[in-house]
Amino acid sequence: MRVNVPLHVFRAYDIRGIYGEELTPELMSVVGSAAAEYESSDFVVGCDTRSSSPLLKLALASGIMASGASVTDVGTVPIGAMFFSTVELKLGAMAYVTASHLPPEWNGVKLCHSDGLYFAPDEIRRVGEIAAEGSFSRPNWRGVGCLKLRDVLREYEEFLVNTVSGAELRVILDLGNGATSLVAPRAFRRLGFDVSTLFEDVDPAFSGRGAEPRPECLSELSRAVVSRRADVGVAYDGDGDRAVFTDERGRPLMPEQVAVLLAEGGLRGTIVASADCSSLLERYAEEAGIKVIRVPVGHTYMVRKVIETGAAIGVEHSGHVTIGRFSKFDDGILASLVVCSVAASLGRPVSKLVPEPPRSRRVKVRVDERLKFRVVSELVREYEREFGEVDTTDGVRISAEDYWVLVRASNTEPVVRIAVEAENESLLDNLVKKFTEDVERVYRKLRREGAEP
Repeated sequence: MRVNVPLHVFRAYDIRGIYGEELTPELMSVVGSAAAEYESSDFVVGCDTRSSSPLLKLALASGIMASGASVTDVGTVPIGAMFFSTVELKLGAMAYVTASHLPPEWNGVKLCHSDGLYFAPDEIRRVGEIAAEGSFSRPNWRGVGCLKLRDVLREYEEFLVNTVSGAELRVILDLGNGATSLVAPRAFRRLGFDVSTLFEDVDPAFSGRGAEPRPECLSELSRAVVSRRADVGVAYDGDGDRAVFTDERGRPLMPEQVAVLLAEGGLRGTIVASADCSSLLERYAEEAGIKVIRVPVGHTYMVRKVIETGAAIGVEHSGHVTIGRFSKFDDGILASLVVCSVAASLGRPVSKLVPEPPRSRRVKVRVDERLKFRVVSELVREYEREFGEVDTTDGVRISAEDYWVLVRASNTEPVVRIAVEAENESLLDNLVKKFTEDVERVYRKLRREGAEP
């Protein structure tokens, strides 16, 4: 049976779609075969805690094995355990079924090479092309891959506690009903942290506060930090690739502030930052005598640049923080253990160790999935005429002495994202209004014209 392969689900750094509509078990089997054809390697597979993840994982594994590659299935685990399986245990290339921070109806797969590096955007596109063409191997019964089962959670936990220094610090963990519940509380406690938890029960619907730890969803964490006199609050997304922090006052920290905290704690050196990160990094770097390198939004870009430059820290505004010596681990649990260990070593309240956040705002404008990149391309041409020099590292960024604005198409959602920083609230309001209206205007224009993506 020929399976319809919607190429738009093969995104810049992973594969994602709504279960039952864009993403089906039949498609996932084809994706597995295409990935095995492209990578020519055995695979380790696992999944997050979504209700559709186990069956999609099995479909993915069946496609990989049908193309002749063998599979080690590590079950339901946080993403850090997947990187541990690939990088440390060397079980093969990684195929992890997850939709990370997206709502429970979404799912997808993240692919990594056997060296732990995510597939690059052109590689994911090629997997999509192979899937659409059906140009993958189908050996007979003698040539199919074999299946092994392995429980890696305890091994991963041992790796964590043997890698990070313990400390006496009071920490609240908001586990978001996701996969980090399976490991993080035990690892923190074994290292000597005084730990309380929120939303620890695994829930495929993420009904506690949702899969994405947005600052506006962290009110319970903030209250718990204050009421229990904790030093730090930590919140994870659905699969545990991101961690968001609060200070002892319960105030959410920007990832850029966390990067400064790490640098102050001894991780001095180049910082690699995504295009949408705050300019506070450049201000700190100038004072500290270090360098900031900007890359497009997406963990793939950040990790590759960290490895290329030997950077000490990698940071994305979305919440990913990478420690240079663990650059191939996209792991919020590992990052949070390091951050809390560093915070304890500095011996002062976190609020006193980080710079104040600038005035900023983030806006999402919903657009058709197939037109979002066209909208941004049109705006690039407009802004080149309006502002002269613009930065097109990722979308279009306009910078001035008292503000900067970034407009870019999301790689994970049908939205155009707008990030704004400004010196005062009035300017911030005016910029948000202008650039939001620009996106909406261009989107309406393209729809009227019946533009093809």
